[in-house]
Amino acid sequence: MGAAARSVVSLIAAAVVVAPAAAQRILPRSEQKTFDVASIKLVTKQGPPSKPLICGLGAGGRFQAYAWVRYFIACAYQTGYGKIDDFILDGPSWIDGELYEINATLVSDAAPLTQADGFAALRALLIDRFKLSVHRETRELPMWALVAIKRGGPGLRPADANCIDRRCGRDIIGPSSIHSRAMTMAQLAKLLSPRTGRSVEDRTGLGGVYEVNLEWKPAPLALGPGAGSPDVLPADPAPSPIFGAVEEQLGLKLQSIKGTSDVIVIYHVERPSPN
Repeated sequence: MGAAARSVVSLIAAAVVVAPAAAQRILPRSEQKTFDVASIKLVTKQGPPSKPLICGLGAGGRFQAYAWVRYFIACAYQTGYGKIDDFILDGPSWIDGELYEINATLVSDAAPLTQADGFAALRALLIDRFKLSVHRETRELPMWALVAIKRGGPGLRPADANCIDRRCGRDIIGPSSIHSRAMTMAQLAKLLSPRTGRSVEDRTGLGGVYEVNLEWKPAPLALGPGAGSPDVLPADPAPSPIFGAVEEQLGLKLQSIKGTSDVIVIYHVERPSPN
């Protein structure tokens, strides 16, 4: 299965990748989450997905995932932007062809469950049932630099002083829009990263806080990991209308650069043990 078929998924860097071999079994306290009940089912050995791919924690502690195994790893470790096989490296060919479905429950007697809890439990499941062993490396990857090309645009202006402490309401962030009454350029770059398929670095030189109003028409999506999710990006990020919108509405531009980013390298993975 080619890279285009695996599409592009937004994954925000957050998790700590556990060292391979025996060290994988010793999870930091923040990652000591396991599913109370988990079912793993092979849906098909080859072929396209029959429904949108998903991976996440729902109401009542119900965790659902439907995808290829490489997608599960990307979801569990929450790292990287762009094509999944650009930042989840190596592994046998079957992890890109066999579709699996995971249905699990996660129960908490204390604080309310979060998506981070679900991802931590998924990591434990992959280690236990798929015998997953991975490590993190830093590699040179294509990135975007966010630069200023003119003195702002209609969608970018200095924030009202009364809004800087968030007294003007919450941000409204959608799959094809970013609206904020008070945002730094570094925060904008972080939001643009999953929406452009690459990490975005702020090189605008614009300090302070800004009101941002940005909207664009979503590009057609290729069917692949995350299809149907608002965070999925086209396989080739360049044609996306977001690039023109950033320039026309904000007076900024996304320029292609090289930079370093974390990647996950697969040491070992097996087909899952029976339920």
